[in-house]
Amino acid sequence: MNRRAYTPYCLAVLSGALLPLAFAPYSIWPLAMVSPALLFWLWQKTANPKSACALGFSFGLGFFGTGVSWVFVSIHHYGNTSLPLAVLITTLFVMVLALFIAAQGYVSKRFFDPRLPSLQYLAFPGLWVGFEWLRSVVLSGFP
Repeated sequence: MNRRAYTPYCLAVLSGALLPLAFAPYSIWPLAMVSPALLFWLWQKTANPKSACALGFSFGLGFFGTGVSWVFVSIHHYGNTSLPLAVLITTLFVMVLALFIAAQGYVSKRFFDPRLPSLQYLAFPGLWVGFEWLRSVVLSGFP
C-alpha cells in the first residue's frame, strides 16, 4: 500500500484529534463544525461501507485518544494501576468508543444512497446524534 492510500486515514485521525479543542478549556468552537465536516467529506470520497467504517474508526481514535486523556490519569494516578496496564485499559477504552463512529460511517454508506447528496446531508447529523445517544445508553451515560 502506498503512502497516498494512508492519507485519508491520517487526515481522519488529525481531524478527530482537533475536535476536543472545540470544548473547554480551549473553546475553539469553529472546530466543532470543521472537524465533523471533514469526516463527512472523507466519507463522501470513499466508495464503500468498509472504508467509511475504517475512516470513522480512525476519526474516533483521534477524537477519543485526545479527548479522554483524563481517563488514563484517573486509572494510573488515582487508581494506582501500573503504567503498562493503565495504557492498555485506556487504549482498549478508546478503541471501544471509536467503534461507535466506525459504525456510524458504515451505516451512513450502507443504508443511505451516496447518489443522493441531500439525503446524505440529512442523514449525517441524525446519525451523529443517534450514535451519541446510543453511546450514552450503552456506556451508562459516558459523554
